[in-house]
Amino acid sequence: MLIRLHDLAALSAEDADGARHRVTDLLVRRDAPAVTHVVTRLGRWLDRQGCAMRIDAFGEPDLGADRWPVALSESDVRGETGPVATICAVDAAPDPADVAAADGTGPLASLSAIDERPVLGADGAAAGRVMDVVIDTEARRVAMLVLRTEGSAHQRVVPVDMFDRVDWDAAEIHLRCDAEPVGNAPDLHEVGARIEGHWYNRVLAYHGIGRARRSRPRNRMAATAQACPRRRTSPTVGSSRSSPPAPPRRAAWCAARLATSSGSSGATASRPRSRAAATAPWRMPGST
Repeated sequence: MLIRLHDLAALSAEDADGARHRVTDLLVRRDAPAVTHVVTRLGRWLDRQGCAMRIDAFGEPDLGADRWPVALSESDVRGETGPVATICAVDAAPDPADVAAADGTGPLASLSAIDERPVLGADGAAAGRVMDVVIDTEARRVAMLVLRTEGSAHQRVVPVDMFDRVDWDAAEIHLRCDAEPVGNAPDLHEVGARIEGHWYNRVLAYHGIGRARRSRPRNRMAATAQACPRRRTSPTVGSSRSSPPAPPRRAAWCAARLATSSGSSGATASRPRSRAAATAPWRMPGST
């Protein structure tokens, strides 16, 4: 499910006993767009104390009931096992550094801290500011940023694959594309609090990633059919049967034609430049 961070923060984490705990934030890795923890305020066993729970304990959000089911019990909260990483003071948020130290996940950051950060294109021009983050709850990762541009009411979206780096210290996000195309990117499209999957595919296609490669032949037989179309033959005079098959040299010609077409630049024009480009990193400055 694709859902905005602001909508996730309006839900309550509901445990097996029906107790609800307010969701306030998400924690992500500083070097990758992976969501690791859900930050909540415990509302039953402990009085509004901040808590970071591992996201793998959560199910699929139920937007209709404003709940996010979680496998949690009182023993998990008060003990040293279970999905709870850290608990902090009343009405406080866990420090990402403490959560990382408790779970050994590597450096973490609060996703809400990305709000209103400037986004810069590869040309150094301003592409906008972050107004929200779209989360893929099934994949447990950041999927897109929603940007606010100067003097515009549009809510432009940029897939995380277009990120070059997230500079958490300088409070900037850098893209691997220029700023101008972002101004013409698709607007955020929702049905209620849900983000439609086919619209997301159009966003990926606009930026030339993901499912934008559907124009390629689906299999080798389709590629052969495109490279070597059959010649239509007329029936032989005095017979209802068609002409005999093409001679062997035509098969050799087809194979050569296929090799030429598969190696041409036009056949791969819509593909990312490399595997690394298709999964552009969310990294700190200086990392490789």
